[in-house]
Amino acid sequence: MIDIKTILFDFDGVVVDSEPVHAKAKKLVLENFNIQYPNSIFDEYKGRTDKVFFDHISSDLDPQHRPSNMFLDFKNSIFEDILPELKLIDDFLFFYEKAKNKGIQTALVSSTSLYSLGLVDQIYHLTNLFNLVITGADTDMHKPHPAP
Repeated sequence: MIDIKTILFDFDGVVVDSEPVHAKAKKLVLENFNIQYPNSIFDEYKGRTDKVFFDHISSDLDPQHRPSNMFLDFKNSIFEDILPELKLIDDFLFFYEKAKNKGIQTALVSSTSLYSLGLVDQIYHLTNLFNLVITGADTDMHKPHPAP
């Protein structure tokens, strides 16, 4: 029998499904600034930081080369407005409760920003569930690097 002491939960895709909400907010930003983009761009940048995404937009897709932080700020305001669309992954809470009932320690691990995690936490109060929370602010290396 395996003696599991700790389970690391990846935030997006295991606990919540925020990718569709992030993609929708990014799409609305690009449309607002009339920036043409391939539909595949959201999948190509899935799991990467918004800064990396908007740096690419600013340097490669925006003819005016506006600063990426302008796009990022606008995206954050849209994200806040549409955040109620975010859903927990089916059966996450069921699995989590089973683990806790067996005395297993839990950690939430994510490349997400403290800002985004804080917004989600206002709805679902997730950070209180875990023994440890690691975000993008806690490490210089982000997923898929194993540092987090």
